[in-house]
Amino acid sequence: AGPEGNSSGPPCVDPFGQGDDLMRRIALFGLTLLALVVLASPGMSYDRWQMDITTGKPQVLLVKDTEGPGVPFLYFTFKVTNNTGKDRELNVSIIARSDTEKMIDGVRQRVESRAGFDARALKAITLREKRKLLSMVQMIGTIKDGETKEGVAIFRELDPEMDRVEFRIHGLVDPIDIVGGKRYFEEKVLVLHYKRPGDEFGHAEDPLIYVKKEWVVEGKRRELPSAKD
Repeated sequence: AGPEGNSSGPPCVDPFGQGDDLMRRIALFGLTLLALVVLASPGMSYDRWQMDITTGKPQVLLVKDTEGPGVPFLYFTFKVTNNTGKDRELNVSIIARSDTEKMIDGVRQRVESRAGFDARALKAITLREKRKLLSMVQMIGTIKDGETKEGVAIFRELDPEMDRVEFRIHGLVDPIDIVGGKRYFEEKVLVLHYKRPGDEFGHAEDPLIYVKKEWVVEGKRRELPSAKD
């Protein structure tokens, strides 16, 4: 008997010399087929990415101008975090819409203002908040997996006497959805609702109070042509 002890027959031999590797390949192939079946199944959709966001309280800041007491700006800070598992291209934009209306090109419409850039306002807000904040333009671009970007949305043209306002945040959700092998374009928007109670005197100085938030689909969901079309 050798060092392995007494044996009644020849040792078991893998005829391919790689049994474990073969089993792993078979299992991987099965999982791949299962994933393809799930994606192609009617009613099933693939996992659309979505950014995480937290927002600060909307505030008004008077920014000194060459004349007068200053220019009022409405702003709020926000943080966007990429927890999707991959690097993404961030293209966030924010629109504020008040409950007041005015005539625009002959049509009575609710007053809107897109968050934009103002160097004086950004500097004044950064000093008040005591931290570096990115402008809306600086927020745009690659956001790595696990990265957080902190910015500020600044508005100038909203009606100071408004009673309600909603902030519509675009670009947080993948606009492409796949269902049953078909591709669709659908823009999901996060809407933050605020109100401003108070009387008619000094109404513009009353604080905004949070009401609710909701996800809405803006426009119509539409099917996109396939790669073969």
